[in-house]
This record gives sequence, C-alpha cells and structure tokens, in this order.
Amino acid sequence: MRVFLACPPSMEREDAIEPANDLKQILRGMKDLDVITSMEEFDRSFNEKGSWENWIEFIVNGRHYTSQKPLFECYVMTQRDVDKATAQIAERALRTGKPVFYMEGLTLRQVQTVRHLFDSPEMEEWKLTFPEDGDKI
Repeated sequence: MRVFLACPPSMEREDAIEPANDLKQILRGMKDLDVITSMEEFDRSFNEKGSWENWIEFIVNGRHYTSQKPLFECYVMTQRDVDKATAQIAERALRTGKPVFYMEGLTLRQVQTVRHLFDSPEMEEWKLTFPEDGDKI
C-alpha cells in the first residue's frame, strides 16, 4: 500500500523522517507498505504536472504508469490545521472514497471533512474534522 504523508511546507526534509518512521510503525502490519512524504512526491512530480491544480489531481487520482494501480491508496496528514493544497488533497481524496487520516503521535484519527475557516489576503486556513466533532468547529 502506498501512503501519501502530507507534511507542512515549512518542514525541513530531514524533519519528515520522524513522522514517516512513526507512520511505518503504526502501519507495520500492512503488506508492501510504502510511505511517501509530500516533499518527496513534490520533488518527483510537480514540475512535470506544471501547476498546483494538476499536481493535486495527480496525487489523488494518478496511477502508477506500469501497474495502473492508484498512485496513493491512503492519505495521512501531520497537522490538523492545513494549507490550501493539503486541504484540496484531503477533500478530493475523501470525495473519491479514499481514506484520509490525521496522525496524532502514534494514533491515526479518520478525517470526516475539511472545513474552510479563513479566507483573506493575509491568511487562508482549513481544519480537518472528525466524526466526533459534529458541528463544533
């Protein structure tokens, strides 16, 4: 299973090693587990896709060129408050029926929705919500 690990854009690449290893520990029983960080996939495919819109679409609906299996089968977010690109990835994955999780320590919480909180020239912010949140956010 290929898992997309969404790390904040401000995170240094070497700092993404710890959450990737934590996720591998959480999912250690999964067969053929391959955790790919957002930075790794960005470096590998963004220029080829040419825009944020195309890259986000590729992350959610792309297929491996030889096997034709989905590029990613599961999405894990490392922050509950997310930027626009991460929010769009989570929203689209949820719409297509793919699982989206928030990693809190060594626990995965299933994401139900992504809620847009702010939209101004200075700040845009989205928050992941969970079934137990109801309408509280």
